[in-house]
Amino acid sequence: MNHFTAGEVEGSVPARFARVAAARAGALAIVTEGERLTYGPTDTPVAVIASEPAATIVAMLAVWKAGRFCVPLDGALPPARLAVILRDAEAGLLLADDATAAGRLSGASFDGHVLRMDEMDLDAAVAPPTPAL
Repeated sequence: MNHFTAGEVEGSVPARFARVAAARAGALAIVTEGERLTYGPTDTPVAVIASEPAATIVAMLAVWKAGRFCVPLDGALPPARLAVILRDAEAGLLLADDATAAGRLSGASFDGHVLRMDEMDLDAAVAPPTPAL
């Protein structure tokens, strides 16, 4: 049986996860039939590129709320410049609001994950469950 100290169980879930991830960097965290994910660095910056200013602000707030550093990208920059910014920032995740914004990076070399905000069903993610009758 596992026994935990008070310090190990106190605090928020993200804070506890960050402690575990820091202590077990590189260890397997999730194993499914199709994927094996390791604990990675929790301080990896998240890049944001959006064609609408409101989407940029919402994404930045979400990144900050998750405790990450945000790298806002200007979609008017050439793909080569965007690639330099992503490389220098060492961003591991890119949030993009639509195909146009994501397409701006098609000429940029980016090895991280791209998450399309316009493909997320945020209403379903936050909607309360329907009570059973």
